Amino acid sequence: MRIRENTNNRLVVIDFHWKIGAIFVASGLFMVFKLIQGDPQLNGENFYGGLVSIVFCLTGGLFFIWIKSFIFDRTTNTFTWQQKRITGFKSGTVHFSEIRSLALQTRTVGSHSTLGYRVALTKKDGEEIPFSPAYSAGEKDNCEQTIKIIQGFLSVEISNTEQIGRTSVEEMVAKGDLINAMKYLQELEDINLTEAKRQVDKIREEQLRNAPMTQENFEEKQELAKSREQLIAEGKLVKAINLIMQEDGVSRSKARGIIKEIKKRM
Repeated sequence: MRIRENTNNRLVVIDFHWKIGAIFVASGLFMVFKLIQGDPQLNGENFYGGLVSIVFCLTGGLFFIWIKSFIFDRTTNTFTWQQKRITGFKSGTVHFSEIRSLALQTRTVGSHSTLGYRVALTKKDGEEIPFSPAYSAGEKDNCEQTIKIIQGFLSVEISNTEQIGRTSVEEMVAKGDLINAMKYLQELEDINLTEAKRQVDKIREEQLRNAPMTQENFEEKQELAKSREQLIAEGKLVKAINLIMQEDGVSRSKARGIIKEIKKRM
């Protein structure tokens, strides 16, 4: 993803994915060359199998090549997106007043649980417009810089890196993606897993407290409604500590001390 144009009235962001597709196409062309050269592996009984492989590689490669453009225009106060790939052309237009947020999204990619990143715009009606259909590892700095440029163009107060990250963490927690939220928080704030889990649990509790009562979250909200004494009696010390920290505004060590005092009275 890169900035193609950035003037007073126009900002153009381009996302061009071609590497995977290029590998498939190159493999298909190589097999065509081998077939023309009379390679025995692609002739005789293997001829039709070779043709199928060539067609698969060429068409599959073209499928994995796409280009997306995102045009922000101050003269019309609109954001226009376009996607071109072998399967067809898609586009849409959004007025600036319809934009609710612009966020950095993350997801685990690959076999080594590496975090991948992409930029996504969310409309006020909840529709999400990702700037890329895929999450890319190693793109964190590029995505964050792109967000800042777009926010600056839209005359939105530019969030710093930590604020952008915090927004992403809260969105992941809201979607129930707690594992990736903890991983991203570790990387964002350079903290250990225990502290990341504590912060994610706190975000989850705050979201539950503010969420309307539904059948899905009824039991969780009931759990949060319990008093500190109830939680301690049930052996749920982590929840009790978080509750005391939130209600009393004290540190974690102070909350532990309060729990010890409560235990003495019980």
